[in-house]
Amino acid sequence: MWNNDHTAVTATRVCKHDAGHKEMETVAATSAVTTPATCISAGVRTYTSAVFENQVFRVQKYTEAIPMTGHTWRTEPSTAADSEVGIRGSAVCGICGEQKPERTVSPQKVMKIPAMMSTIEAEAFMATAAEQINVPDQTTFIGNKAFADCEDLLLVVIPASVTSIEGDPFTGSDVAVICPDNSTIANWCDEHGISHNP
Repeated sequence: MWNNDHTAVTATRVCKHDAGHKEMETVAATSAVTTPATCISAGVRTYTSAVFENQVFRVQKYTEAIPMTGHTWRTEPSTAADSEVGIRGSAVCGICGEQKPERTVSPQKVMKIPAMMSTIEAEAFMATAAEQINVPDQTTFIGNKAFADCEDLLLVVIPASVTSIEGDPFTGSDVAVICPDNSTIANWCDEHGISHNP
């Protein structure tokens, strides 16, 4: 019998003539990844017991599944201006190398946030159906999960006026950002592995 974290296993032998006569021994166990998980398939971790002093007991093994990793996409934006429809460049998975083709934003799915909005609060545009969101020049703050869980979102255009970013505005969204070089948002993207242009 294995313990809860599979770091030890106990073997038991019961006499067939006397159920009260038992032999028990507990040994430690080690673990190793025998099949690494990939983007599209689960892996396997194998726990193996040490050798028992009582030679009647055999080395025990236990396996458990390691969840698949899922793709880690690295996307690159192509050219776009605040008033234009952008093109999101091809995406490459950093783990397996699988590629997604370049995609062009549909003009009907470009959202321009009103110019008077200086603050974008947390979860403000969460799960929106837009493919591109243009943040106005007057905006200075973007809240946590402001653009989170947007399945269709390809590009977010963010000006240099944004100097404060709370948490992760893009959680659960596979986006690329268009922003000025050396801006607050460009530096934030570099630190968090979000593709941006320039």
